[in-house]
Amino acid sequence: MKHRAKTLVTFRSNLAWFIGNGDSVLFWLYLWVPGLGILSDYKNLVASINLSSHVRDFTTLEGTWDWDLLRTKLIHIAITHIQGIPPPGVALGHDSCYWCGHANRLFTVKSIYPFISKPVWNPCWKRRNVFIFQGEALDMKVLLQHSLSWAKAYMSSIQVVSQPRSSLELVQWHPPPPQ
Repeated sequence: MKHRAKTLVTFRSNLAWFIGNGDSVLFWLYLWVPGLGILSDYKNLVASINLSSHVRDFTTLEGTWDWDLLRTKLIHIAITHIQGIPPPGVALGHDSCYWCGHANRLFTVKSIYPFISKPVWNPCWKRRNVFIFQGEALDMKVLLQHSLSWAKAYMSSIQVVSQPRSSLELVQWHPPPPQ
């Protein structure tokens, strides 16, 4: 069980987001600002935050970043990183997820294997060896319960995005107002 939780944390920490309309990405909890971790780690100490806020919640009605709101919620270093990111907009389409665990940003079994090989595969091989060398088989019901538990944990950790962001879309950026 401990291994599965560690693997799930590793999996989530390697998922990052390109911002489209900002509807799917949780502002404080998802990786979406290049060069930073999750923004809850960069919260202004006196600010109260809503962890279920989406990226779109930090824009103005005109479609620009709400710099006044951002300055009340985040420390300066996080704001400087956000300045280089275009604000979300409907014209940008859906937010899209990518895998940080590989240079081409595509998720494959091969790309996750180094992260999970010891905590996941070692117990599996140990069970296999117990079966081969000691003749003890794992009960089929237990095996199915373990598999179902893994599948549920995996499915609850991902959010499927069906429309990837096109690289040909026009993005307009406006600098933040002077402080």
